[in-house]
Amino acid sequence: MDIKRENLGFGSHAERVLFLLGLVAFTIGQILLEFGREFVVSMRPFDYAHGLLLLGVTLMIPFAANLQRSVLGLTASVLLLLGIVAIIGMCVIDFILWSYGLGPERDAFTDHLIDTPAIWLPFVTIGAGYVFGTGLSVPSLLFLKRSKLGPLLVSLPMIAFAVLGRSVVIPTFVLVTLGYALCFWRDHQAWKSA
Repeated sequence: MDIKRENLGFGSHAERVLFLLGLVAFTIGQILLEFGREFVVSMRPFDYAHGLLLLGVTLMIPFAANLQRSVLGLTASVLLLLGIVAIIGMCVIDFILWSYGLGPERDAFTDHLIDTPAIWLPFVTIGAGYVFGTGLSVPSLLFLKRSKLGPLLVSLPMIAFAVLGRSVVIPTFVLVTLGYALCFWRDHQAWKSA
């Protein structure tokens, strides 16, 4: 294996670019969600907010699948892929809810889903929240040798998001995107000098 390739934390340049684009799309989707349920339901002809979340996590898949082959890398890969699957499932649920519009039918369907732990817990509460957040944070630790600030900008906001919830969602994903950009840039600089 090429020495320079070994110095990469993980992922090719294209996978890293797709991952960053995925984070940007995901962040824009989160910004749209912050305008409220009525705003999202009024979107036509499509639920663009959840469409951007779906696009974002889909663009993250190549990166997640090609993490460094170490215990930490494989753990991060599994967690991030499980989180991506959970976000995809959550988006499917939210697309269905969007199709109901506002009203008692939507509320009844939402109550039914909440009362069905086999759907609500893995795809909304645990999977889309904690598993995705952890899976998004752990890969940044692979860059600790080259960048302390990058992993910090990824991990601390994700911890704040886990504790504080949606009140910090936009700054969280902006900082995570900046943190990964810094990780990739520092790793690229080390690769060029190797």
